[in-house]
Amino acid sequence: MATGKLERNGQTVLSEVDIYLSIEQSPSGTSWGGSLEIPTNQPIGPGEYDLVLSDGRKGKIKVSEAPSPSNADTVPVPFQGSGELT
Repeated sequence: MATGKLERNGQTVLSEVDIYLSIEQSPSGTSWGGSLEIPTNQPIGPGEYDLVLSDGRKGKIKVSEAPSPSNADTVPVPFQGSGELT
């Protein structure tokens, strides 16, 4: 697990987010994705975001669907990485 923040158009959308990353390497290249644990009271919509990890790595992600309503404190939001995670 990692932590970081989510930005869009240079503005912070969510800070202090738990991030579960999955990085897969194959002969054709590296792909990555995962899920964000976001607070239920701070929902995000589908679209492209900038993911900024607390260790300094950055990458663009795509969220395909908005999270379902939940009574939990946080809700997982799957994403797919786009390009390099540097």
